[in-house]
Amino acid sequence: MPQPQQRLPSDIHSARRPEIHALWIALGVCAYAAAVLLGSALTASDHATRAFAPESGVAAALLVLGSAWYWPAVAIGSFTASWLGHVSLAAAACLAIGAVFEAVVASTLWRYGRRLATPWGCTLGVLGGATVGSAVGAVCKASVLRYIDG
Repeated sequence: MPQPQQRLPSDIHSARRPEIHALWIALGVCAYAAAVLLGSALTASDHATRAFAPESGVAAALLVLGSAWYWPAVAIGSFTASWLGHVSLAAAACLAIGAVFEAVVASTLWRYGRRLATPWGCTLGVLGGATVGSAVGAVCKASVLRYIDG
């Protein structure tokens, strides 16, 4: 007889209590928006490329430590912060999609690395998630800002 698939405690908890899931999404939105504001405050000018993006770490951590079902927090936080940062609605929506894609790629690679049967599996997962996730996010976001918001 097949074993039932093991679920994360956060998935079980939020399935029973949707208000808790909504609260965690709201907290994730606030954390993401605060990270965007922090990164923007440390940038020399409004149009300069930022040296680091703290919101990428917040998004990946939310999906790794919580579950993949917290992606709406990343999407809403990114959309809100981008729109309040004076980009068009279309660009804000595309930036939100890029942020979600970046976080999903990073968290998926991290989880894959944890399952490798080598001593360096977790390290490779973290490095792969950080590198590939950041590259995916940078390409998506730069393309949006170049072609949609001109």
